[in-house]
Amino acid sequence: MISWAGCQQLEKSSEQESNEFIAGYPTDKAAATLFEEFDYQVAVQAYVWATSAVNSIAVQNAMQRDVGMKPGEMAFAIFNRQRPIQTIMTANDEVVYIWPQFINTAKMGPVVLEVPAGTLGLSWDIFQRALSDIGNLGPDGGKGGKYLYLPVGYDGEIPDGYFPVRLVYSDLFTAVVRTFLNDPKTGGLEGAIEQGKQIKMYPLSEATNPSPNRYIVMNDKAFDADWPKDERYFELLAELINTDRAPSMALSTVGNLRRLGIEKGKPFAPDARAQKILKRPAQTGHDIVRAIAFNNRFENKLIYPDRQWEVIIHASDHQFMPGDVEEVEERGSWYQLVGNAVKLAPSEPGTGIFYCVTYKDSDGDMLDGSNLYMIRMPANVPVEQFWQIPVYSNQTRSLINTGSPATKSSTEKLAKNDDGSVDIHFGPKAPSGGESNWIKTIPGEGWFVLLRLYGPKQVILDKSWKPEDIRKTN
Repeated sequence: MISWAGCQQLEKSSEQESNEFIAGYPTDKAAATLFEEFDYQVAVQAYVWATSAVNSIAVQNAMQRDVGMKPGEMAFAIFNRQRPIQTIMTANDEVVYIWPQFINTAKMGPVVLEVPAGTLGLSWDIFQRALSDIGNLGPDGGKGGKYLYLPVGYDGEIPDGYFPVRLVYSDLFTAVVRTFLNDPKTGGLEGAIEQGKQIKMYPLSEATNPSPNRYIVMNDKAFDADWPKDERYFELLAELINTDRAPSMALSTVGNLRRLGIEKGKPFAPDARAQKILKRPAQTGHDIVRAIAFNNRFENKLIYPDRQWEVIIHASDHQFMPGDVEEVEERGSWYQLVGNAVKLAPSEPGTGIFYCVTYKDSDGDMLDGSNLYMIRMPANVPVEQFWQIPVYSNQTRSLINTGSPATKSSTEKLAKNDDGSVDIHFGPKAPSGGESNWIKTIPGEGWFVLLRLYGPKQVILDKSWKPEDIRKTN
């Protein structure tokens, strides 16, 4: 006769058998399944954790593959009006970008970046942690100067005449400096390019006689800074692990990746089991990052409570390290960004750029290239320089490539209403009579707008002035 307790034990044993645990021990099959799940979860978390840095690796590869820079070379790519065929996340086609590759300060020692007056820029490390603003938002105040990038833990002498910038978490840094087409001091596009060629970079050890830099004017040269979203993503993640110093705040993540063939000092060599596993987290990780980028859950993401415009940067700290936490999810929103600034918004009227991004129309629906939309920009937008409305693809996060201009701005001769306001139209076809103010979209594909307000006045900074939403039209 079996007691009540015995019946319970049989039921418990049967339950354990069904879960492939016997007497508390996992079977070989159960252990293999659970380890596969563990490695899957590790890979998903690593995907989100490393997105901004894999973004940087893709940029570095493009600098060498598409621009022709040699490893370690202190050269500059000059993007003289970015083209849609040049895939650069949320780049601007009304400025000239002067951009070096990532420089390894552990190998080079302190490195000098010398900029002329009248530029605007920013610098960041390989995880896109902001290091220093440059120009009127930086310590040179728009007057130009010499920035000195110091390796992690550097304790040597810092000579006079430099703005010191200390790297803390990474050995590698890059910078982007902008010059302006519509600045009367530069004289248009050619003047902006020549101003860019005044930017210099050299090791501090060569300060008395620096080697000349090479400047590569891109024109229509192809450039693709995007990165694979499938399992090939992890090849770039392995390259990242082998490129930079071990990230002290994420040693557990890096340690757990070893089971998937990603280990510092070793080539990326996942075995058959790992190759099979990596396909699934690549898709999940990509989906999560797109949710973070385009439909996030951050508090206070709206700039105005009655508008769909959002802040472009959600981190509370420019290095994603406020206190004793790391802002991994906030950094994951860098899916559609390249670069980072110390000052997230200008602190002084008339300086820098005020950014507003939207993925939704006035009804809260995601922007769809099949529909027709418009936005009305009022007369006399309160900016010292100009306003600009570029349209980006949510696939490439670069200027939408339709064969037509992807940007409209106040620097152009746009059709105006009687009160001086300007209606900008979006859609697969131009509205009758609105061709000059129209940006073409692709049916069935999403797009977004990153409104830029250059030299915003106080009413923009205190948010008493605000742009209208994009709204559907017939």
